[in-house]
Amino acid sequence: MKICIGGGPGAGKTTLSRRLATKPDVPFYELDRLLNRGIDGGEPFEAAATKVLAEITANDTWIAEGSYLGWLEPLLIEADLIVFLDVPWRIDSYRIVSRHVKLTAARNNPRPTMTGSGIVAV
Repeated sequence: MKICIGGGPGAGKTTLSRRLATKPDVPFYELDRLLNRGIDGGEPFEAAATKVLAEITANDTWIAEGSYLGWLEPLLIEADLIVFLDVPWRIDSYRIVSRHVKLTAARNNPRPTMTGSGIVAV
């Protein structure tokens, strides 16, 4: 089965995907991590995205999650099931800030500043 899970930040996409991908033969793709790895390696966004999409769609079964609805069309076309998580903004906000604080405290935050929020990790 091919499953594409979308939604905004803090909606629970990664949590749901990890719970669904319990069988070893079902690869799970966290699009944020894959794209950031390519971009941090110097690849332009479009090149990194094309590579990630080709890797995923080459498989017979997968679970992919992310917020990149603008370029996910190949996954949406291939998917047997599409899930979009839409949670109240209070829950989203709490999850985003909570995740940021926990990762910063653990010194494991891939995004030490929250762009546009005025929050900076020290």
